[in-house]
Amino acid sequence: YTSVAYLVAGHEVVSGGVLGSDAWSFISRMKLLADYFPKYPFWNSLEGGGVSLLYGYPPFIHTLIIFTARVLNWTLVEALKFWEFTSVVIFAFGIFVYAWVRFRIAVVSFLAGLFFVISPIAWMWMFEWGFVAEQIAAMFFPFTVLFVDLFLLQAIEGNWSLKTRLYLFLTVLFLGLSALSHPFVFTGVLSFALVYGIIIAIFRKKAKLKSLLKVFALTFSLLALTTLAFGFWLIPFYEYTVLANSSSGQASRPPVSTDYQERDML
Repeated sequence: YTSVAYLVAGHEVVSGGVLGSDAWSFISRMKLLADYFPKYPFWNSLEGGGVSLLYGYPPFIHTLIIFTARVLNWTLVEALKFWEFTSVVIFAFGIFVYAWVRFRIAVVSFLAGLFFVISPIAWMWMFEWGFVAEQIAAMFFPFTVLFVDLFLLQAIEGNWSLKTRLYLFLTVLFLGLSALSHPFVFTGVLSFALVYGIIIAIFRKKAKLKSLLKVFALTFSLLALTTLAFGFWLIPFYEYTVLANSSSGQASRPPVSTDYQERDML
């Protein structure tokens, strides 16, 4: 997968310039975080009228890149390019693992991962828009889906063995990493869990309604457990987002003359 990824587009990622217009915004924030690493301050007065540096945006991907740069003595951009490329390979390997666990057919599993590497979607986020956090955070998706799948299949049957509880732990762990990396990956996996669970319940031969209710309960439980386990960041992030959005209608555009009474303009 690494060799194919490098031949397809990876050489442009590794040796080319910064990809995507939005990547510069990510780098700017990452540079500021790097200046304070590992003790990030709450407030950043340099962005707009001031925003939260710690809770304004998920910090895990920034921290991963900063940590890699410090350990390997790389520049931030070199570490960024490493993870942009490596995330594609890890995603492909995750697809291979998922297909192997579910089907136990080596050729099918290998081709599933290979087709991802050569598909446009594997490279679109970084080449077209530079959505760095979402691109790198996606590497958690196939592994999270795998553990969600394994957990739901056992839990719906009422099997709460040690193996099922291990699947639950790994599911919550990867859900938390996804939430700390990018909200879209987190919500994407939860949406998959709900839809996949509903499909399982519908196609069961017996107790379909009971199974359906279990799916909703299990999905909510995954959300609740992830929130509790990673609440140290998720809860302040939610509170800050609500507070920031509460005045977005006033701050999202500059005032125009029609916003004022005539006497206010004299």
